[in-house]
Amino acid sequence: MIGALSASFLHLAVARAGVAIGETGGTAPSYAIISARCSRNLRGSTLGPFHVGSPGSAFIGVAISAWVAGTFGWRVALIAVSVPGLVMAAVLLLLVREPPRTRAEEGAVPSLAA
Repeated sequence: MIGALSASFLHLAVARAGVAIGETGGTAPSYAIISARCSRNLRGSTLGPFHVGSPGSAFIGVAISAWVAGTFGWRVALIAVSVPGLVMAAVLLLLVREPPRTRAEEGAVPSLAA
């Protein structure tokens, strides 16, 4: 969304780099939350849709943003593809809680023999 306020290519590049930096830290916590909430038997069934979500939403986002950019301009397109992410962030903030800590997270060293 900040990219829509860009006054030059450099501003847009910095805004996009900020998005990339922010997204790099999302996968590991997502795995941790999914693994903590699902049994071992269901992890594959829950991680599969998680991984399909990224290319699926990219496909939909490109299709929608191309139409929006052609109709309303590139700034409106950047805002339009930002809104679903902001809505999902708000939903996750309200509905998903951090899972309880396990012994390994509290400093105990897990046994390799187990």
